[in-house]
Parts: sequence; C-alpha cells; structure tokens
Amino acid sequence: MGTNCFYKERFRNMTTKQMARLGLFYIEEAILEVLEAESEPLDGPEISRRVGIESCSDPDRKLENAHAVVHGVLVKLLREERVDRVLKQQGKLEFRYWVRKGNTN
Repeated sequence: MGTNCFYKERFRNMTTKQMARLGLFYIEEAILEVLEAESEPLDGPEISRRVGIESCSDPDRKLENAHAVVHGVLVKLLREERVDRVLKQQGKLEFRYWVRKGNTN
C-alpha cells in the first residue's frame, strides 16, 4: 500500500477544510515547541529550518518558500497572542525575532 493510499484511507471521512485545519494545528504546535525549547529569540528562517518545512525542490528557493509558510503561521500566532515579536536594531537594519509568549528575555 502506497503512502497516498494510507492517507486517503485514514482521512477519507474528513473534508479538505478539516485536513487543512489539522495540518495548521500541527504546524502551529511544532513552531511553538521550537520557540519553547529556545531561550533566545529566533528569526523566521531559523524557525523554518528547525521545524523542517521545505516546500520547493529548487534549493535556492526552498528556504524562502518555507519561511513564507512559517511567517504566515507566526503572524496568526501573534494575533492570537501566543507568540511575541522582538525587534532588534543592528546599525541601520532592523531584524524581527520571535519568542513564545512568556519566554521573553
């Protein structure tokens, strides 16, 4: 039995919307676990690497696409007040870092 058959059988009674919500839930939980385990704030690309999200076969664009997915979830978590955004200035540049709510150093 192939992988696709396994998932079709397992999720056959779920709508596509239910599957998407379940997937989003697991991505949110993975991001929150990564942030909980780290004492220092992390940037989006680092969170993408640690979560292991890769959405493209082109190695030059892989992290960029993964970061877009993680960034969207981070913004959702920020609106829900489950994460905080920390802005750090380095010279003229401003960097965004993320921490789990309550883990702010």
